[in-house]
Amino acid sequence: MKQVDVVVPCYNYGSYLDDCVNSVLCQTHENVRILIIDDASSDDTPDIAQALCRDQRVIYRRHKSNQGHVATFNEGLDWASADYTLLLSADDVLTLQSLERSVKLMESNPEVGMTYGLISILTDDSGLNSCVADPDCDMVEVIPGLFWIQQCCIATRNLVATPTAIVRTEIQKRVGGYDPSLPHTGDLEMWLRIASCSSIGFINEHQAWYRKHSCNMHKQFDGVSELAQVIEAMRGFVVKAGNRGSVYSPLVDAAQKRIAIIAFWRAYWCFAQHRVGDCRKYLEFSTEMDPGIIKSRDYH
Repeated sequence: MKQVDVVVPCYNYGSYLDDCVNSVLCQTHENVRILIIDDASSDDTPDIAQALCRDQRVIYRRHKSNQGHVATFNEGLDWASADYTLLLSADDVLTLQSLERSVKLMESNPEVGMTYGLISILTDDSGLNSCVADPDCDMVEVIPGLFWIQQCCIATRNLVATPTAIVRTEIQKRVGGYDPSLPHTGDLEMWLRIASCSSIGFINEHQAWYRKHSCNMHKQFDGVSELAQVIEAMRGFVVKAGNRGSVYSPLVDAAQKRIAIIAFWRAYWCFAQHRVGDCRKYLEFSTEMDPGIIKSRDYH
């Protein structure tokens, strides 16, 4: 049975860590190793992690000082050595058969470098349901890498729910980890790199719960900064592609114009809500992304 390394970075998420780790230990795919990296948490993470290490499949290491999430993520990806790797935030939870479904898809399709699926939203007030589905279901799709990149550029957003993204470790080592210059969209840029050298598998089943709470990291990025990080990720991917960048550059150029339109209509809604400052920010960003938008009828 192929092994899956599940990297669990944790910073002050001790209250969620037990649910997260046990959702991996209870998987129907039992050949797992859980690598907990505590980024110098100030809560009870050390005590909870040490207790979880009673299961020999759990390994724990702790930073002496806080390294930040990108450095911690990349440390975990470097640490992983199994056939497949999943980076699972300590506040998220897997569904019962998610690893089994992903491994089955990739074992049946060697050209697939990464699989992902659907998520359910979990809040502190909601409970977990079983979300059990047939691991042999045919609700899967193998998507050629270039087509998947096109779909990302059309959507102008990250299509992958991070807790569901399981990567073939050999490919992960080949493409490298997260770009420190992209604190919010480093995963998007990395997955574009994976798609540039492999197909992508999609599982139309709920593979994980994404927990929403007041301390989610993504809350640091919204508005104009969110849109800016998306296009920076796509541009960074083109640069890293080197000679192959000429294939992807027109797709990213088109994505940038779509982002300009998105920013323009956000400016419109801000104006309608009398949020003049935000309106100006979106308009400035829109014209930066596509100076030609100034000539449009809607802009005038």
